[in-house]
Amino acid sequence: MAENKSAPEPFWPAEKVQAVAEKLYREMAPLMKTEGELLLAHTVSELMAAHFQIVEALMAARRADESACDLSNALKNQFNVQMDGVSRRLEELEKRRRRPL
Repeated sequence: MAENKSAPEPFWPAEKVQAVAEKLYREMAPLMKTEGELLLAHTVSELMAAHFQIVEALMAARRADESACDLSNALKNQFNVQMDGVSRRLEELEKRRRRPL
């Protein structure tokens, strides 16, 4: 029925997010002139790197939701087929019961 798939390793673990944030900051820092601009560059670089991680998490959650929806639909279809079979058997039993021997 459901496949047992192990979750893939995240592409954006905390270490990579931190490394990318530092790289982005190093690229932006030379362009900044004041202490406030450096603080802003630091904040923006961390937010950009964290955004990549959040997008990855949202995509993983979406895949999990889609899998759950697919499983739910498969179970619903299976239930409908089973109920159809039960209904047919009950109807057949009722017909037999109404017939005189």
